[in-house]
Amino acid sequence: MTATNDIALLAMSQSDAALFPVVGIGASAGGLEALIEFFRTMAPRSGMAFVVVTHLDPDHKSAMTEILSHITTMVVGEVSDGTELQADHVYVIPPNANMVVERNRLRLVPRRATPGLNLPVDVFLQSLAVARNSQAVGVILSGTGTDGTLGLKVIKEQGGITFVQDDTAEHDGMPRSALNAGCVDFVMSPPLIATELSRLGSHPYLSGGLMAGSRSRETSDVVPKTELSRVQLHDGDDDFNTVVRLLTAAVGVDFTHYKPPTLRRRIERRMLLGQHATLQLYAQRLQDDPAELQALFQEVLIQVTRFFRDPDMFLALRETVWPKLVAGRPTDAPLRVWVPGCATGEEVYSIAISLLDFLHEQGQSTPIKIFATDISERAIGIARAGVYLDSIATDVSPERLRRYFVKTDEHYQIHKSVRDLCIFARQDVTKDPPFSQMDLVSCRNVLIYLGPVLQYRVLPIFHYALQPGGVLVLGESESVGGFTELFDVLDKSHRFFLRRETLRRMTFDFVPGRTSITGLSAIELASDPGRSLLDVQREADRIVLAKYAPAGVVVDDSLRIVQFRGQTGMYLEPAPGTPSLDLLQMARDGLLVALREALEQAKRDGVPQQRDRVFVQSNGESHEIALEVLPLLIPASSKRFFVVLFSRSNIATHTNPTELASVDSGLCTTSASGVVQKPQAHRDKLGGVSTIADLTARDYDIARLRQELDATKSYLQSVIEAQEAGNEELKAANEE
Repeated sequence: MTATNDIALLAMSQSDAALFPVVGIGASAGGLEALIEFFRTMAPRSGMAFVVVTHLDPDHKSAMTEILSHITTMVVGEVSDGTELQADHVYVIPPNANMVVERNRLRLVPRRATPGLNLPVDVFLQSLAVARNSQAVGVILSGTGTDGTLGLKVIKEQGGITFVQDDTAEHDGMPRSALNAGCVDFVMSPPLIATELSRLGSHPYLSGGLMAGSRSRETSDVVPKTELSRVQLHDGDDDFNTVVRLLTAAVGVDFTHYKPPTLRRRIERRMLLGQHATLQLYAQRLQDDPAELQALFQEVLIQVTRFFRDPDMFLALRETVWPKLVAGRPTDAPLRVWVPGCATGEEVYSIAISLLDFLHEQGQSTPIKIFATDISERAIGIARAGVYLDSIATDVSPERLRRYFVKTDEHYQIHKSVRDLCIFARQDVTKDPPFSQMDLVSCRNVLIYLGPVLQYRVLPIFHYALQPGGVLVLGESESVGGFTELFDVLDKSHRFFLRRETLRRMTFDFVPGRTSITGLSAIELASDPGRSLLDVQREADRIVLAKYAPAGVVVDDSLRIVQFRGQTGMYLEPAPGTPSLDLLQMARDGLLVALREALEQAKRDGVPQQRDRVFVQSNGESHEIALEVLPLLIPASSKRFFVVLFSRSNIATHTNPTELASVDSGLCTTSASGVVQKPQAHRDKLGGVSTIADLTARDYDIARLRQELDATKSYLQSVIEAQEAGNEELKAANEE
């Protein structure tokens, strides 16, 4: 088990943790002097807990606890497994162990048993970030190597605060590595770090526990109550909207429909770093400081990623998805993958390596093309270079490091042969044109940051981008939501979805501020000479069909509606309860029996079915209609679809029995000239005189009930036949 896996298993939600910040301090060579300076300046009653993680000889007892006990009046102790965290205490890692945060306790875990670097600072800081979120503080002091950089990166991603020692460090390897990674908020000497922490410790962002009691932001859509109460302390939505508008105008990315809790967290973090007391003051700062707008933009772009994140998901790709996509594929047909929201590229290269491993094991040479996009030019630049810290050895096996990476100093670079398979480009998936004919789209942990408006825009784009049989991969807390008509579940636990074939035409308008095209106007045609006459003809056909063609729906083999055609409100209505597109659930009173019987026969025989004189109840009135079910043949498709058409009879609404007597009851006579003549009155069986209206109402009810009875008999007969056939099959199976 890797250290990263240890973190994933042990770092848990802090629902029962005390609301105080935890400062993780990493140091190595030359770090003792820096630690002494830090704790000599640090106030003993700051309300924070301090955890010191250093590189120790596994075979010798450390004197760190005794040394620090003489420097500070805070309680200093060496950690034992299960030590509870308390404010104003200092905890020191013991030799020959790694350490993580579990709930509000420090747990000791074994050092890496496999060959390679042991990175105790990264292990602890990553677990601290996941466990405490915005209450996590990371400090890197003097030391050689790159340990701590990945930990600071995760702390910043989760909303915490990060520090590194400035040029006063005796060995600048660890601080410089973090600085180069762009994950540092403050660069200071140890005494100044202590002073700044004393100031920040009383700030509501840290002391109020903004994220306490919540799950990691990656897996939660719920805004913590503590955050809601804190947001109310600020100036209100007007100032928040001003900040969002300024950001959108500066960077060209519309954040209007991103989830407000995520934006608020990131804005408040920048306010903390810049010492702005109110949103109004921060909005004024943004108006005068373009650099701060860019810093806020980078802050909002949450890039939580690493190599082979969620190993079980990649194992499922290997066992379920790759065999499905490769089976029966021509040897020269490339397998096409799109990774929107690719961040700094770890996910992209992980998919490439996983696929290359699979093809190598199968002895196949299928070409691979991977397209990766993100809205951050900075992230795209890092991804193109493919250079990563040597701490990735905790996530990438030695065999894969040897085969797919080149070691350069304290870094690993993706081998050129793998980089050549991946094309990186800047793209805003919410408004820029998508790729097409993809076999797989992997968009993990992006939708959780988008509001409903953007989610409903992006998911149909993914459906469009995938070719028939393509697979969509989402994050562990994401789903296709209301688009079950576009995707089938392939693997629920790993969020694999299979593209459904649908007749619904996906039309996208990739112009900011517009989400659909409703029609063409003469002004639009005149201003755009590029529109062809064919476009006009198609639009004219659409208008004519909408006005004169019968209303109806297109359903798939499971009778789920995939397209509405015309006005169907007279025949269908949403059923109470959970929203559903099931045709039979939406059928109005009187329609169900005939509709179900016609559909069953059309499915069984594969020929059109028609039912006349079907009486439907709508708006308190009874309407006589005809319905037709037409099997729809799609070339090269294994799925079946059906067109269900509804049409009004010549006599549609039975609200005036006097006018319908002769037609509905067969009581009219026709003269030689062809004129319909109405009888004046008839005697009933008892010899009494019945009015035409009485006869009409009675005969109408008889006709309707007779039609329903015939349809029910036919449907029950089909059910009996199906049951008998099933029984015969069971008998045969039993005998075998």
